[in-house]
This record gives sequence, C-alpha cells and structure tokens, in this order.
Amino acid sequence: DGRVLRCLLPYPRPGVYDLDAVTLNDAASRHAQMAAAVKQRIQSLEASVQTGVKMPTVMVSPLLIAGQKENGHELTEEADIPIPRVYLPNYAYVALGHVHMPTMLGSPTCRYSGSIERTDFGEKDERKQVVLFELDSTGIVGEPEAIDLHPTELRELEWSEGDDLTTIARGIPPSTICKLKLNVPLGTNVQALQATARNLIARLCWPPDIRWEGAEGVDLRAGSLALERADWQGTVRSYVREQVPEVDPDFKEISAAVEELLFEEGTS
Repeated sequence: DGRVLRCLLPYPRPGVYDLDAVTLNDAASRHAQMAAAVKQRIQSLEASVQTGVKMPTVMVSPLLIAGQKENGHELTEEADIPIPRVYLPNYAYVALGHVHMPTMLGSPTCRYSGSIERTDFGEKDERKQVVLFELDSTGIVGEPEAIDLHPTELRELEWSEGDDLTTIARGIPPSTICKLKLNVPLGTNVQALQATARNLIARLCWPPDIRWEGAEGVDLRAGSLALERADWQGTVRSYVREQVPEVDPDFKEISAAVEELLFEEGTS
C-alpha cells in the first residue's frame, strides 16, 4: 500500500537517551553507558517492528559503527561511541550518517552514503554521492544505486619567489575553494602578495600560510628584521577596509572594535 516505517535513532548523547551520564566523572564510563543505551534502544525498536503492522522498515541514524575509519584513522571510543555492527537490525535499508566517506557495511542495503560536500581539505580528493533505492510492500526492489555528486573543488596552491601568481591562479574555476602557501624570503613584506592573491583567486577562504625561508635561529615573535611582525596590525586594518567600506553605516563601530582587539593583542 506504499507505506514505509522509518525508525529514527538520534546521535548518542546525554539527555536524548534514558540515562544519567552526567553523574559519571570519567569519559570511559559515560561512553560505555551511552553505548549500552543505544544498543537497548535498537533492540526495543526491532521488537516493536516485529510485533507491529508489517511494512518495509528503514532505519536512519548518525551512529558510528565499530571499526570504521575516517581519513585513514580508526574512530575510537575516545572520539566517539562506536556500536558493534551485529547490533544493526535486519531492516529493508539502514541509512547511516556521521562518517563522511561513502562506505558499505557488508551489504548494499546498509551503508554510509557520506557527506554531500567536502567538509575540509582532508576530503579534497574524496568522491561524494547519494544512494537511491526503491521499496515496495515486500521490501527493497533491486540493488541500491550510488549516484555520484559534483562537490565543490578544494585546491591547495603554493607560491615561491620567482613564481607568477597570475599564472598560478589562471584557470581556477570561480567556485573552487583555495588555500595558499607562500614561501617568502626572510624580511619580505607579504601584504602586497596577499592582496594580489585575493584579487586573483575568487574563493581564497583562508589567510595564506606563510613559510619564511632562512628563518632558522631567528626570533620571529618580537620586532626582528625577519618580520617586523609583517605589520600584522596593518594587514588586519586593510582586510577590514576591504570587507567593510567607509560608507557602510557600521564602519565606525566595526573599526573601533577592531582597534580595541588590536590594542589587546599588542599588549598581551
């Protein structure tokens, strides 16, 4: 009759499940108690499905299944609450979130479809996808289909003395999010380089990573020729003027707040 039963299992945290983890002082005890509560909730859901009206069932949950890895590193109880795979119910489809990389868990009907966008540069080479599946009154029809998406490109750029920033920026699509590393000789004022880069690269979304060449043994923290702090206060003021023109009604208030922060940082 076209009906589908959806079981929504929330992320394991105190206050969502019936537990009193706040009374436990150590993280290991809290995680163990939350893991036990999740397992109990899964078993309770499965029991209610078995005794209720028979219809295809889909579970949706941001659970971490034990043994999963993200960017080559296994996620452990120190970082999350892993649940053994044997606790996952045998439903028509189990749709898991939380792990960003598309991952099948032993069956095409149980998987992480992954995030639809690359969330940081650690994911810059990852494929992204959605999963399409069809249900009828008896359960899943055929095999789920993984459909590739076209996520935003993330690109890391690098400049060294003698390189042409225009050449580096040429051909970068306006939608591409970029990071830039500048390898500059000691004593170089990088403000002009940064301004040029911002003009040439539409989505340069981080301040450039500046690597000073020949800085071994030089104190870069306190007024040396190496940096002269690269006039960092001037860099901040220039950036604010680029983002908030003087005609903006909030310009004076924002500038005053910036000057207060600069004074605090300069005296700390």
